[in-house]
Amino acid sequence: LVAQSLTISTNGETGSSGTNWSISGTTLTVTGTATIQASVIEEALTSGNLLIEGNTTNFDVAVSEDISVTTGGNDLTIAADGNTGYVSFNNPISLSGPISVYGGAIFLSEGLNTSGAVNGPDGDVLLKSSDYIVLNVGKSITTNGGDVILWSNSANVTSGADNNEIWLQADNTITTNGGKIVLAGGLDDGGNGGVAGDGIPDGFAYRGYNDYGAVGFVAGGGNPNTGNITLNSGGGDILIRGQGYLTGVESRADNLVINSGTGTVRIEGIAQDPSTETVDSQGIAFRGGNTTLTSANTTADAITLIGTSTSPSEYADG
Repeated sequence: LVAQSLTISTNGETGSSGTNWSISGTTLTVTGTATIQASVIEEALTSGNLLIEGNTTNFDVAVSEDISVTTGGNDLTIAADGNTGYVSFNNPISLSGPISVYGGAIFLSEGLNTSGAVNGPDGDVLLKSSDYIVLNVGKSITTNGGDVILWSNSANVTSGADNNEIWLQADNTITTNGGKIVLAGGLDDGGNGGVAGDGIPDGFAYRGYNDYGAVGFVAGGGNPNTGNITLNSGGGDILIRGQGYLTGVESRADNLVINSGTGTVRIEGIAQDPSTETVDSQGIAFRGGNTTLTSANTTADAITLIGTSTSPSEYADG
């Protein structure tokens, strides 16, 4: 099959069809290497939902021009669930409705904003990958009541050298104004106290290399104590799950702030280093400067931290 890739840039084609791409109804189909302008997407979203897909499961997408839609409230879906291609956001996207993105790996060099959604809670952001999800330094994801779900490791890898992590970096913020914030992975099968089929991953992000956590608040590209990271849900629940070689969930940020308002905060981390390691392993590790977890929820589960190490090593900690 012909490799498929779509680049959205100022030097792309316009209209409803072009070289290796066409729109039919609410679907933009790519059949080879294609380049379009952002206006193609913007115009389609003013009148209805839009699905952008290739006709193989390995479909690369690069957003290299700003996309801004202030009316319509319609859904933008980039690729189909199960896509193994690389999806990158080199320019910001601002929408009046929800966005769902599927890739083998997803890298955000710029932010996503659905706070202008016609119905705020409908402005959900879903990023689902079989590999990793990374938000670049200084960028943000913002909704006005919509959920933000970063879902890596969709094939549910639990051993080996795969790196299917979720990493946030210096000066990242995720703000939902009442929506949930989920950083997790695996299947949506009802495991770990979840609900099967509800669109929220019930397993763990995964990292098989012995450096940073599977869910990593890694600050300045991995350097400790060099930036601030904030998750603020404004009343939505916050769920974080990571499983890693040495650390499941790890912060190296100068200041990590997780504030759920009246929602709950639940963090689960699993470390699984082999017994040959002679360094500490922790399910959850806050190694940076300051970590603040805040919830005004009045239940016994307002803030829950569960750290586990499956290693037989004497250096293993929860």
